[in-house]
Amino acid sequence: MADYCSELLQVLSTHEDDKKLSQLLVYLFWFIWKARNGLVFEQQSWTFQEINAKAELALNEFLVSNLDDSPFPNNPIVRPPHWLPPPLSAIKINFDASVDINRNMGSLAAIVCNVSGKILGWFCKRPKGITDPTMLEAMACREAILLAKNKGLPNVVIEGDAKAIISYANVSAVPLVLQGIFHDTALLSSSFSPVSFTFASRKCNCVS
Repeated sequence: MADYCSELLQVLSTHEDDKKLSQLLVYLFWFIWKARNGLVFEQQSWTFQEINAKAELALNEFLVSNLDDSPFPNNPIVRPPHWLPPPLSAIKINFDASVDINRNMGSLAAIVCNVSGKILGWFCKRPKGITDPTMLEAMACREAILLAKNKGLPNVVIEGDAKAIISYANVSAVPLVLQGIFHDTALLSSSFSPVSFTFASRKCNCVS
């Protein structure tokens, strides 16, 4: 417990934003309680690094989902409630993810379409042992950009219905637990000119 307290104080001392610090503190206490319940009822032990990563991820998802509608450069592009084709010179890839708790696995999928809506390719994967929705959406986003690279597409629009994931792809403030995935995404994106990540509601995230 003493180690947890010292590591907690070390994490809190690195934050200069008092408002975000108080918010993070709430999430840290919440996940410390969840870790306690996991240890007592399921005999599962979390390190403080795991608690901190989960707390930061939950806080970032909360902050992204509560962004106001005022425009700023890195805000995800909001689309009307139907699938829109990409610009004439571009190809669009819509990605999505889902969870199958009963089988302890997730599903990743993406579909590639041109300006007329013609399907040019797709992928579907089922990673076992991963059931966190945010993690799966991040993996699907990375697989979408990898699919575009493997197909040699020079100009792509990557679109998904997970607002947090699109925001992470457009800005540098990525939760620790997802930084490896978005590092890969950034490296893959550097081979395109241009590439854009846009948000679409669930109704739009398919070919009509």
